[in-house]
Amino acid sequence: MAATGLDLYWGDLHCHVREWRRDRFSSGPLGAPGPWTLDEVYDFGQRESGLDFVAVTDHDVHLDAGEWEETIEAASRRTQPGRFVAFPGYEWSHVSGGPSAQFGHRNVIYRDLEGPLLSCADPGSDTAPKLWRALREQVGSDRVVVIPHHP
Repeated sequence: MAATGLDLYWGDLHCHVREWRRDRFSSGPLGAPGPWTLDEVYDFGQRESGLDFVAVTDHDVHLDAGEWEETIEAASRRTQPGRFVAFPGYEWSHVSGGPSAQFGHRNVIYRDLEGPLLSCADPGSDTAPKLWRALREQVGSDRVVVIPHHP
């Protein structure tokens, strides 16, 4: 029996832009080689790949406050309601030997065009349970999704 009232959307929720500092083969949408700018990622995702949504998820430990703000601004600028969504997000990583190491990586994707950068290097979000708690308190559990990556 076919479901009714549902739509199917295609996207990529794990793209890197700033990772080329450490890895020159860091990927943009669908694994295309970089380096990329934020706008190039969204253009490629929407125009070349025909995606409905894209999230740039650079590693939290590689982002500074200004770069996180740029990520949010680019997502806001590139979102076209009803046509394409650029979700702000980042990859909560881990610090080798630190409390976060046992939790692997998590892609944090915000529903709205805003949200905090909660780093695995910050004592308030250095474990997965602390990250969940901080997200619930600062954003609300209905405004963010956290997807396991390299668990």
